[in-house]
Amino acid sequence: MDFQLDTSQLLRGLNLAEKNIRERAIDGMQKAADDLLKESQKLAPKKSGNLRMSAKVKVFVRGNTVTAEVIYTATTTTKSGWKYNYALKLHEMGKFKNPSTPGTTPKFLSRPLKAKYAKYMSDVANEIRRETS
Repeated sequence: MDFQLDTSQLLRGLNLAEKNIRERAIDGMQKAADDLLKESQKLAPKKSGNLRMSAKVKVFVRGNTVTAEVIYTATTTTKSGWKYNYALKLHEMGKFKNPSTPGTTPKFLSRPLKAKYAKYMSDVANEIRRETS
C-alpha cells in the first residue's frame, strides 16, 4: 500500500501567505513612516521651507526585513564653496537660540520617533495580524 501526500497546494498557500504578510508589513511601515514624517515636519525649522520640503520617506525590503527611512536632505553651500547638509546640522544642534519658527526644535526627527516608536511597532504588528487572522 502506497501513501502519498502532495504538498504543492500547501506550499503555494504558504508562499501566498508569506507574500501577503510582507505586503501588510510594507503597508504598516509606510503608514508609520508617513506619520513620522508629518510629526517631524511640525518640529523642523521653517525659515525658507527647504528643510521641510527635502524630507522623504523610503520603504524597502531586503529578504525578510522591511525597513522604513525618513530622511531630510536639505543642503547649502558655504561662502568658501563647500556643500553641507544643514538638515543634519540643525537636527544635531544643542538648542535653537532664536528659532525661525516658534515650536521648532533640534532633534526634530528623533524626538517624535522616540515618543511614538512603540505605537509604530504596534501598528505594524496589527497590520500584519489583520492578514493572519
